[in-house]
Amino acid sequence: MVNPRILKKQITFHPEILTELGTRLYKNPLDAFRELVVNAWDVDAAVVHIIIAGDRIEIEDDGSGVEDIDRFLSTGNPSKRALKYTPRLRRTVIGSKGIGKLSAFTFGDRVDVYSRNDDHNLGFSLTLRKESFEVPTTVFPDWRLALGHEGTRIVVKELRRTTDKDKVGNYLMNKIPLLLLDSNFRVLVNKKELKPAAYTGINVAIRTKYGPIRGIIAPTKKEGLIQCCCKGVIIKDACPDPARPVKGYVNADWLNLTADRDDFIADDRWHAFFSAITKWIGDNIPSMRAKMEQRMLRTIAKMVKILGRVAKRLGYLVEGAIPVSKGHKELHPPSMFKSAMDAEASLREPRRVARRRKKPRIRRPTYIKFHGKILKPERPVTTKPILTDYGITVDQLYLGKGRPPVFPQRPNYLILNLSNPITKEIWSRRGMYNQLLAWLLARGYALLLGHYDDIEEYLSMTDKLFSNMLNEMAKARTRQTLA
Repeated sequence: MVNPRILKKQITFHPEILTELGTRLYKNPLDAFRELVVNAWDVDAAVVHIIIAGDRIEIEDDGSGVEDIDRFLSTGNPSKRALKYTPRLRRTVIGSKGIGKLSAFTFGDRVDVYSRNDDHNLGFSLTLRKESFEVPTTVFPDWRLALGHEGTRIVVKELRRTTDKDKVGNYLMNKIPLLLLDSNFRVLVNKKELKPAAYTGINVAIRTKYGPIRGIIAPTKKEGLIQCCCKGVIIKDACPDPARPVKGYVNADWLNLTADRDDFIADDRWHAFFSAITKWIGDNIPSMRAKMEQRMLRTIAKMVKILGRVAKRLGYLVEGAIPVSKGHKELHPPSMFKSAMDAEASLREPRRVARRRKKPRIRRPTYIKFHGKILKPERPVTTKPILTDYGITVDQLYLGKGRPPVFPQRPNYLILNLSNPITKEIWSRRGMYNQLLAWLLARGYALLLGHYDDIEEYLSMTDKLFSNMLNEMAKARTRQTLA
């Protein structure tokens, strides 16, 4: 029996792999500029110049340059992962595998590299071609002849595609605004500096078992997306809580990315990150529904006061309702004493301090009766009922689309149904919702008075209440104008 032979073979790569890594790895051709600018960041560059010309594309920085030619040419080497911070400016190192330099092949078939490193007295130039592994390299005895300053210059030639300087600038400001906002880092495209707008909002600082999450988040009225970043580079946008639209960014250096730096790997780290952000937004940002309810409550409170003045003037008060006292009488009102003895006796009396009367507690009913049926709210509200000074309580609840917009619960409870399409339409009319709300409150108050059996009396009462409320609002606008 012949024993099998054990052979040692090596994996070999065809030069076409350079095309795969350099051109097909990235979905967007402009990703090449992101990768090359990130490489400049990792070598402590202060200024990066990008030149878009007709026959070439240049990226030049004033960083520390290349320290080792062999390490520079080694693609996929994980040595960069061990370096967390740059030696000079202590920046967070973004790159990890050395594949970014191959992204230059996205635009051309030839890439010339010129580098000068003053710490290691190394200056060289080399040429990369996508169809060959051979790299012609020139090492200068006087390293200062390689480049006019310390740093690296990359020139892409034999272009297969070109781009526009404005597209490059807009892309970089959307992808790496955190790097561009650093005071020690500038990027210029055809001599025009990129200056993204600064973030404003609430500072985010979250601790997780994997590491910290930092950022700036602000609530927004429109549907918003938050920029999820890793090491200062925006990877993708997300909407953690649609009920609480926000804008801004959050950054976590410990997240794992796909090879093209275009998405996060959906592992335990990503789930922990997303859950932490969602919880923070839920704890710190009010929901759209809560904002709407609070805005509605403020408007309802104003309109309820107007309704009270009108109801008192017209004599339309709910029977059996107990008004809330606006204040308390002083125990010792200022007055003239009848004699000096009375004055002295009053001084000898122990001063009695009036106790603060607690505000009456308003209990929201657990169910609503309507035509003999029991209705329960569909979901809770974030606001409290309004207790008026003329004996009724006004509340807002979600009681269903098919229910009336206003519910009178005798003897003195009036409910606005937020689920009703009419109520929703009222709040969508920005310039008219005061008038429409006045009509709704007048209608509900007339029903609360119990005059719905006689339709003519009910309509007459509703019209009187509504017209007088409109007059009150007109007078209030006039006073504001004169003031």
